[in-house]
Amino acid sequence: TNEGKVVFLGKAKPYTHSDGILTYKDTIFKKGLRFTNNQESMVTDSFLGKPDIVLGVDGAETIVRFGGYMNVHTSGFALFSLTNGGKFVLTKDARLDFLSAWYTRQIWVRGDGTGTLEIGEGFTADRTKDGTIKLAVGAYRISNARLIIKSQSGQPQYWFETSGLNGHLVFEDQPGGVLIIDGEDQIYDAAVWIDVDMAVDTRKNFTHRGEYAVLTGAGYEYGLASAFQFRKPNITVTKQGAADLILAGEQAYRVGSRLLIIEGAVRFKTDAVGGVFTGNDYGTQELGVRIMDSGALICETTHLHLKKLNISGSGRVCVRLGDTIHIDTNTVLDGTLTVSADGVLPQEGEWKLFDWSGVEGQFANVELPAAFGNWDISRLYTDGVVSAGGGSAVNHSRTQAFMIRSPRTSSAHVRIKDAVPFDRISGGRMFDIRGRSTVRHTFTHAPQGVFIMTPDATHEPTRTE
Repeated sequence: TNEGKVVFLGKAKPYTHSDGILTYKDTIFKKGLRFTNNQESMVTDSFLGKPDIVLGVDGAETIVRFGGYMNVHTSGFALFSLTNGGKFVLTKDARLDFLSAWYTRQIWVRGDGTGTLEIGEGFTADRTKDGTIKLAVGAYRISNARLIIKSQSGQPQYWFETSGLNGHLVFEDQPGGVLIIDGEDQIYDAAVWIDVDMAVDTRKNFTHRGEYAVLTGAGYEYGLASAFQFRKPNITVTKQGAADLILAGEQAYRVGSRLLIIEGAVRFKTDAVGGVFTGNDYGTQELGVRIMDSGALICETTHLHLKKLNISGSGRVCVRLGDTIHIDTNTVLDGTLTVSADGVLPQEGEWKLFDWSGVEGQFANVELPAAFGNWDISRLYTDGVVSAGGGSAVNHSRTQAFMIRSPRTSSAHVRIKDAVPFDRISGGRMFDIRGRSTVRHTFTHAPQGVFIMTPDATHEPTRTE
């Protein structure tokens, strides 16, 4: 129109409805407004769907940067076809009005594995002002396309009236989709639903914290299963990218689910089973993990339950003393085991790191923290147990270092809280910034964990001291 508006009057082909989710039958959306000009276009018009908005971007050099207003009808959706390297970018100026009775209308993306939807730096998905204005988008649904999210504000979640966050990251229909987290570290508190094989590429850290929630409105309520969930059996998700995928919310995996970690780390802060699937369904849950190349699994929860664990090549598994990984089937070992103690030197005792039914092979490297006593790993490959005890501190001279800035004529008071037992420290030395021993001093233990090093101000060290 001459008012700077592009009005879409058609509707995409019929959809099917199942489990509260709409599914379009087309692999690629073929109708609508298509950009094939092999150049970059900046669009600031308003796109209005009556009911649907259907857009196509095709060609490796075809980039559409959208900075206008986009609105769909209460029964409509936005449908993007991204092929042959085409890219559609939502810029920081874009405003999406996709709410109907506080339910989100969705952005559907269909591709051939080469197209990209980029949620640009500064784009804001939630403009509801804590649920007071209906202006937001809360769902990106991806089929065989790349989704890049460059800022926290661009994640598909918004305040559902006054009751809580609603949002969905969905990978469905055709395999091959990639979720790329870039720009800044991000935290997501809503639903991640995975129905097909896909990849998570963390160029920046991505933390998922979603949990099941009941969202309420005027006369209705909505149960949102916000787990990181594989909703269909036998799905494989590949973790790539040097940054971490941090699973700190609910998790739910169908039978045959597999996580392949080839780069960066997956940090489990909660157990891999027990979350709620869509439809308030717990179901039978299991997850197998394979770690290879430069990938790592980091266990940061008291109990992590896996169906399978396979570590190969340069893969790494990291476990804290006091935490246990339970594996249902035979475990294949190689790579590196790293054991941490959260900065507290272990005393005599034993720790069960793994509860496994059997192992094939062994770790190429086992990295243990400094301890008071000698480590014993003779039961590691049978009972999953390591123990420490007997003898003096191991590598005690390299255990802790404290940097103190203090005049030479005064005492340096250092409080060491919970780091080491007081009766195990026998002495210390003072060094200058170049690592040279500086002055003679006495080293005494006072109450309340204060160790006093008193320098001799009259002494000048020789070159050999």
